[in-house]
Amino acid sequence: MQLFGTAGIRGITNEDITPELALKVARAYGSVFHGDIAVARDTRFGAEMIEHAIISGLQSTGNRVHLLGIVPLPVFAKFVADFMDGGIIVTGSHTPPNIMGIVAVDSLGRDIPQNVAKKIEESINIVPKGVAWNEIENTLYEDALEHYMKFIEQRAKGIEG
Repeated sequence: MQLFGTAGIRGITNEDITPELALKVARAYGSVFHGDIAVARDTRFGAEMIEHAIISGLQSTGNRVHLLGIVPLPVFAKFVADFMDGGIIVTGSHTPPNIMGIVAVDSLGRDIPQNVAKKIEESINIVPKGVAWNEIENTLYEDALEHYMKFIEQRAKGIEG
């Protein structure tokens, strides 16, 4: 079953992209990527619901979730590249308002490679053994926008007016 397209997994919110699917994707992703994983979303209806399912799936596989909240994709990607082992963002991007996307990235903040996407797809219906209760970590809240603004400010200092 192919889920990942050119821009993650896309579909109609709460029909194709459901909390159940998001949980499965996050569990499979969390079994491939380990450590500090960023999660973010946009402002579309349903994005917060999908975000919660993703957090649950990642935490159940022993990952530390860093919640970035509502941020644009470039801010998310930069934060992941600078600090994280991977990340998942819930975004509709440029698509119609009823379309939602789950975009998984690697530690460089780039779309996961096709072979990794295939591995996640192959294990989507296999429920991984969860970690012990005392290995589940609380969600950490991060200010990715502040980090991004500092990055822009540093770059702008070198530009002469």
